[in-house]
Amino acid sequence: MKRRPLLIFAVLFLAGCATGRYKPDNPKAKVVFADLNGDGADEIIERLDSDSGAASEITVKSNTKGHETIDSFSVPGKIRAMDLGELNMDGQNWIAISFDSPDGASNLAVYELNDNKLSKVFYTASLYGIQTDFSSTLSRIRIGKKPRNPDSPNLVPDWETWVWSGDRFVRQ
Repeated sequence: MKRRPLLIFAVLFLAGCATGRYKPDNPKAKVVFADLNGDGADEIIERLDSDSGAASEITVKSNTKGHETIDSFSVPGKIRAMDLGELNMDGQNWIAISFDSPDGASNLAVYELNDNKLSKVFYTASLYGIQTDFSSTLSRIRIGKKPRNPDSPNLVPDWETWVWSGDRFVRQ
């Protein structure tokens, strides 16, 4: 009976090792785990924001021993937000990155992982704002456009709406 605490410790220790307490090469990197290719196993997504306002990087790595890099991309400017979710409810997550470009525009890029390559599914930029709703079953992106009447005291932008159709975003 005296071995039980040792056995419990060993099980907990091995469970911790199996989940792989991943440490990024750069301690400033933010790390999340999500299944990007639909195989049931999470990949490692590292987000390294630019300190200087230059390019920020997203790197996807294997969550197996060695943590090999699968693919990566960079965006000009600082990342404001990163969302992960499913567009097709198929177990395969996508990455949506919101970032500000050096010219002050709001940018949105949506990526998915296919055959170990990150593919850009959607990209837009706007000086008038971008709104997203990825929480519902119908993912929606609203892009602010220049007001039709710029002389009006009410400078509310016109909005262009895009929805996910099952294989791409289409203008509504």
